Amino acid sequence: MSEYIPVFIAKIKNGKLFLSNSHKFNQWLCHLEGKQVRVIVKPDEKDRTIKQNKLYWFYLDYISNYTGIDPDDLHNTFKAMFLTDRSGSIPIIKSTTKLNEKEFSEYIEKIARKMAELDIILPEPKNIELDE
Repeated sequence: MSEYIPVFIAKIKNGKLFLSNSHKFNQWLCHLEGKQVRVIVKPDEKDRTIKQNKLYWFYLDYISNYTGIDPDDLHNTFKAMFLTDRSGSIPIIKSTTKLNEKEFSEYIEKIARKMAELDIILPEPKNIELDE
């Protein structure tokens, strides 16, 4: 089982790092006293949006109504088709909850293309009313 590693959000201003929760960051540092650490600073990627998630489940219901396949089964099938990491010795299916906004958009697009190959055309997002 892997060790919990927190993620801290910060902004860079005038070449300086400003943590949004410096108190928790400093508490975490106390747990690492005397250890060598790795510091990685990269641009923050936005998690998938609630609207994206609602669109996804709308599409799963839409496909389910067309095919008779349960939306949860479709969810698992699409993850296996499009989110399987085969780079290691054992294939790992990623969770959709771990995708950022861009990755989730690409995932939905892959599903839409696959459905189009099967003559199932998904409605355009702009034509769908999703509860906010």
